[in-house]
Amino acid sequence: MVSFKIQIDEKLAKCFRETAVKMFGYSKETINKAAEACIRNWVDGIEEIEKQRIKGPITAIDGLLADINIGSVELQHKMKDMWTEMAKKNESH
Repeated sequence: MVSFKIQIDEKLAKCFRETAVKMFGYSKETINKAAEACIRNWVDGIEEIEKQRIKGPITAIDGLLADINIGSVELQHKMKDMWTEMAKKNESH
């Protein structure tokens, strides 16, 4: 087991204690159980966000280009031209 010492808002701490007792009952380990459950829930949530992000940029932007009325090759050429212009501007600074 690892021990953490944290500081949180007084109202939040009171609410946390009350909720912990409701969920886990009144015992010596109530706060530890509740804190572990909260941390596990937070970590699981972050991991789920990461999984969604890792699926790839195509999934992330799926549908964002639906309103563009040019072909993919033409779009690639326009982007190449934009990047070239941006690179030239950055070189001159």
